[in-house]
Order: sequence, then C-alpha cells, then structure tokens
Amino acid sequence: MANNRDEFSVLTKEILAKRVSYLCSNPDCKMVTVGSNQIPEKATNIGIACHITAASPGGPRYDDTLSTEERQSLENGIWLCANCANLIDRDSKKYSVSVLMGWKIDAEFESQERLRKGIRKESYQEPLIEVEFKSGSRSRSPMGYSNKNPTEIVDGMRVMVPGPVPIIYWRIQKKFEFIIINNSTSPAYNIQIESIGVRHFNHLDKLPTKNNLPPFQNIVLNGSWETLKEGTYLVADEIMKAKISNLIEGISLRLSYESENRIRKIFNIEFEEGEPVLRKVQS
Repeated sequence: MANNRDEFSVLTKEILAKRVSYLCSNPDCKMVTVGSNQIPEKATNIGIACHITAASPGGPRYDDTLSTEERQSLENGIWLCANCANLIDRDSKKYSVSVLMGWKIDAEFESQERLRKGIRKESYQEPLIEVEFKSGSRSRSPMGYSNKNPTEIVDGMRVMVPGPVPIIYWRIQKKFEFIIINNSTSPAYNIQIESIGVRHFNHLDKLPTKNNLPPFQNIVLNGSWETLKEGTYLVADEIMKAKISNLIEGISLRLSYESENRIRKIFNIEFEEGEPVLRKVQS
C-alpha cells in the first residue's frame, strides 16, 4: 500500500528536537523527552516530531495549498512529548495552526536564551538555611590551688595554707547546641561549618564531608566553650552566671552548602547579642 504521508526526514526530526533542547514545546508541559534506558547502549525517547499542518489529507489542520516539500519542512514541525502530540490531534480546533506556531516560536526562543545566557531552564530553588544557638549545661571544676594563696613556714619549709576561701584555678565549661535548619522545600547538600577568625569554640561537632539536609529538617551540632580562671569560687560563679552569649562575642563561623544544582553558597556567621547572624559571602 502506498504511503501518502509527507513524513519528516530523520535529520529534520533531530533538528526539531535539538532546537527546543529536547523539551516538549507545550508551555504548560515542558517535559523532558529523552533520557537514559536500563540498557546501557540505549536511550529512551518519548518525544515526537509533529506536523503543524497534517502530513496527509484528512489529518488535523491539513492545508492542501502546501507542497510536499513545505509539509516536510522544519517550519511545519513542532517537537512535543507523546502525550501532547496525541492531545493536539484530538482537538485540532483548540490547538490550531496559529496556537502551535506560537508554541514553536516561544520554545525555540527560550532554548536560544538558555544557551545564550549559559543557563538551563529548571525548577531548582535555593534552600533557605537558618541557624539557632541554644545554651546547654554548665560546670566548673577545680584544677589546683593558685600560688596566690597565703603561705607559712612549717618545720622550716614554706607551705601553702589556703584560707576559708582559697584561690583556685577553675576550669569552667558551658555546653551548647548549634542547630542548622533547612526552612525550605529544597534540600541542601554537603553542608560544612568551620571556625574562622582568632577566637574559636573549644569544641564543635564536625559534619561528614558528604551529607544532605532534607526540606524542613535540621542538624544539631554539639559544642562547648571553656576557660581557665584563677580566683575564688565567687569569681568562678560570676562566670558561671554569665550568659554564654556574652562570652562568645568575636567568634566567627563559616557556613557553606550546595543547592540542588550543585552551586555552592557561602555565608559568614557572626554572633550579635548572642544570636547568630548569617551574612552571604558568595555563591
């Protein structure tokens, strides 16, 4: 049986697909039409090079004024996913020649713009990362008597004789939680925290090199601030009573992470009145 359809050539089909980056030209769809296959030597293609005016008489939007060459031309073709290809032929009145030509022009323009700007159309959103700082337990431990305690001679030897309120070296420790929060619908990848500047926490949990923070989840890092103070227990108690937020001024951290399109974001974290403040460095 003779084939009266004015089909596109293989080359024409390939060019139609490439001119829209293998995306469906329907602006309400934009589905990717090509991808990998379970068989390594193959790719899966769900795109179709569709005729804007039908390839044969009786078909949707057929135009008998066109020549065979015009029906087979790039100008008469539009790249769509299989679903949209079926859709436009089932309702040719709604999806008229002018509608499809508009889709084609817009899709090719968008593809050209993405190429020109060096970007690709995508639905990625940047994660919104926030941090919190919560005080935890505190403790003081005696580390030995200070030489500032009074002494006296006993059996010809000078010995220390601490009074009722001895002067002691105190190890004072305050623990805290540093919480990294993903307050968005996009995951964050490979989050890293490092201490910068001249002052540092005595301890802050390390994150694994490879990690991810799903949407609306958090990561809790345990940390501690320590100091060694010479004085009576009254001096140690004053430091114990002080808020850790008043003791960590000048400590700076650097937070970095990758968004879903693997662009790394970098922020500096400064402590202002005890609250961590993020300042973007670069992306």
